[in-house]
Amino acid sequence: MAKHINADRRRIMKRLGAASIALPFYDLLLGNGTARAACSGNTARRVLFFYHPNGIRLDDWWATGSGNLTLGSSLQPLQNYASQMVYFDELNVIHADAQGHPDGVRATLTGNAGAGNRSIDVEIHEWIKQSVPAHQHIYSGVALPGTLNDDHYVSYSSAGQVNNSIIGSPKAQWQSLFGGANTDPGPDQSIIDIHRTELEDLKSRLGAVEQTKLDRHLESLRDIENRLGVSIGDCSVMNQPTIDTYDMNDVTIVPEALDLQMDIIFQALACGLSRVATLQFGVHTTDLNIKFPGSEMEANGDNRREYHGASHDYKTIYGQMKKWEMMKLARFLDQLASTPEPDSSCDGSMLDNTIVYVLSEIGNGSTHNYTDCRHLLIGGAGGAWSTGRVLNAGENRHSRNLVSIAHAMGHTGIASDFGGWGSGAMPGLF
Repeated sequence: MAKHINADRRRIMKRLGAASIALPFYDLLLGNGTARAACSGNTARRVLFFYHPNGIRLDDWWATGSGNLTLGSSLQPLQNYASQMVYFDELNVIHADAQGHPDGVRATLTGNAGAGNRSIDVEIHEWIKQSVPAHQHIYSGVALPGTLNDDHYVSYSSAGQVNNSIIGSPKAQWQSLFGGANTDPGPDQSIIDIHRTELEDLKSRLGAVEQTKLDRHLESLRDIENRLGVSIGDCSVMNQPTIDTYDMNDVTIVPEALDLQMDIIFQALACGLSRVATLQFGVHTTDLNIKFPGSEMEANGDNRREYHGASHDYKTIYGQMKKWEMMKLARFLDQLASTPEPDSSCDGSMLDNTIVYVLSEIGNGSTHNYTDCRHLLIGGAGGAWSTGRVLNAGENRHSRNLVSIAHAMGHTGIASDFGGWGSGAMPGLF
């Protein structure tokens, strides 16, 4: 289990710049010129894209009912969050003439088999960066092969260009996010003064009414600083993991590496370092050994050990593997649900204001089809849509979910035909 230390949030704030203390005012600039406070207008604060490879076992991956949905065995670990879930029936990934896993992977976050545009995670990240230049997009991998082919990546920095910033080492991912937070500006130096230039630039771009509000906001922060003698709040940061590079078939390391990457993502989101994260578990057609110690797969008498082979066999062990993945995801959701929303202008928990999109490149793992792919949206999304329901997508492409997520994050200026299939958000979601 990872140990934690209390890291002075001042260090984290130094990396974020003025956005760390005036984020609601930067958010004003991200909209369509309409002033709004953070989390109002039913907008989500953050999003995680969780990719799991090789499709699903339809017999075990299902949901029925409304409210507290009834879930199939592969989804049972998520039962506590069934009321905060949107489960999609009849959802297609890409067009019928696409072939095999690679086309599906390229379409996962771009919406089309040709990766004809940058992926949605990068799209939202770049939109946020327009007003929060220090924003970071987290792209984490687990159980990756030593060499990645272009068709292994789910994230694309531009049309046809894979996002090679993926980090598969928990140690390296921690370093990339928290390693630079060691230079303390000093207890006698105000965070407001450190970022004075950025704050003056922000003020110049606001209207008169919002300029006055910003002045009052900063006066209030300075008053608290003067009374406390420190910057606002603490941010809990785990110790740097020791797991670095590893063999993807090391069954003792992979489960721990997945937990660590999720912990790092959670803490980066909670500390405000990022609002967009992508977590890729493995790659398509992987021969990953799924007999993890203590798992149902290890106890299963089926001799099949290879992840991809198990998907083709379509036996119980593959449903168990998907259940294992969702058990790991449930642990991450527990962290979000038990943590009060760090944005003081928002209500509820982090999960109430988060979107977790769970998706694979195909539907039925044994037949490689791109229909009925049964993706999940989990989390309150800041009230952007109602949850605890099964939504029949009517064979619409999942690219419309990608547009929907952008809208829920406040990025309503995204191209309505992002991904090239359909126009606008998923019908019936909002």
